[in-house]
Amino acid sequence: MNINNIAVVLMVIILFIIPGCSGDIIPPPPPEPDIFAEVSGYDNLHFETVVNPTWNDAVKQYNYSGFMNKNGKKYSLIIGIFYHDSDLYAGTYNFSPNTVPNQVYAIGSLIINNGKSDKVFLSDSGTINITKKIGMSIEATYEFYATLKDSTAQIRVYNGILKKN
Repeated sequence: MNINNIAVVLMVIILFIIPGCSGDIIPPPPPEPDIFAEVSGYDNLHFETVVNPTWNDAVKQYNYSGFMNKNGKKYSLIIGIFYHDSDLYAGTYNFSPNTVPNQVYAIGSLIINNGKSDKVFLSDSGTINITKKIGMSIEATYEFYATLKDSTAQIRVYNGILKKN
C-alpha cells in the first residue's frame, strides 16, 4: 500500500468514527470532599467541601482551606497549623488566637461573606487531633470555638474531619 492509499483509508475511518461520536464526553466525577464540620452559633450549617492544601516552609505552616456557597452566602473554613520542628507530626494540638512560640498550634477561621461584607471568626480554643501526616496528606479531627472579629458573637465548629490524601 502506498502513502496515498493509507491516507484514504484513514480518512474513511475518521469519517465513520466522528459521526458516531455524539459529543457525549463523560466528564470526570466531581472531587470527593476532604473537609467536614458542623457550625453552630452565629450561623448554623453543615460544611463539606474539597480542601485546598498549601505549605509555607519559611514560617513552618500548613494551611487547609475549603470554600462553599450555601443560602446565598460564601463560606471559607481555614485551618492553619504551625510547627517549629523539621515537620508537622501526628498528635493533638490546641487552637489558639495568637502565635505560640516553640509549640505546635493551630489557628482556625470561618469567614462568612453575604455579598456585602466579610464576617471573620478566629479560633479562641479547641483541639486538632492529627492521626496521620505524610507530606501534604493529613487525617485529623478537630473542634474549635471562634469569636467574630471586633465583636462578642461566637461560633462552635465541631465534628470536624480533615482527610486530604
